[in-house]
Amino acid sequence: MKTRGWLRPVALLTLLGIGTFTRGEEFYAELLDLKDEGLQEAYSEEVPVSGRVIAGVSFAGTVFPGELAIFPLGASAGDKVCVQIMSRDGRYWAENNFLLPDGALDGPIQLRYDSHYADELQAFESNDLAILSRLGACDDPANDKYVLSSRGKLADRGRALLVFVNSARADTYAGVMNRPDREKPRKCRRIVEGRRTGYDTICEIALREDDAGLENLEIKVYRRKYEKSLKPETLLVVIPR
Repeated sequence: MKTRGWLRPVALLTLLGIGTFTRGEEFYAELLDLKDEGLQEAYSEEVPVSGRVIAGVSFAGTVFPGELAIFPLGASAGDKVCVQIMSRDGRYWAENNFLLPDGALDGPIQLRYDSHYADELQAFESNDLAILSRLGACDDPANDKYVLSSRGKLADRGRALLVFVNSARADTYAGVMNRPDREKPRKCRRIVEGRRTGYDTICEIALREDDAGLENLEIKVYRRKYEKSLKPETLLVVIPR
């Protein structure tokens, strides 16, 4: 029998690299479930190879209550956010709309994620589950800005932004394009162990104090295979204030 309610209410001080947040009460993003059908999710051993290049954008090195959280702008209070979750092995996939709480969003917002596969999700290690969160509804074509998300299992890692990539077995590089002193894109780490149907590469980008002055981070992911450059991917990642 599956355990529902993938949440652990723990009162902790949250440090988000570019700002410190404290909160006397916990806020949740609630599933937007107009048909009362629960989370739209699937867990299967037989899955096709993912055609998506970017599988997730997460923040590592911050502590927050619960298992899943997103870091939206304060101006996004009451708005929709689309959350996609994919496992590295491709067995788990979900895409759902959530509604952000009203009021001041001054820190991480927990996702109330009542999964039928809570035990399986909890078993995935820190690199084995990618979360991709975008402002607006999942079916909105103008939905092109990403917000940072995180898992509890990423808290013990160094402070960084992690981009989970399906590289198509290409050498992959990533960098921030809109910093005043733009750095050369750095090579990403290929995952070589286990099943890699969902994604196979993780790009780690250090976050800096002066990033808080940017409206968003413009991240570009480059892939090169057999001396041929594949189409680069550009991500606009919202930086919370």
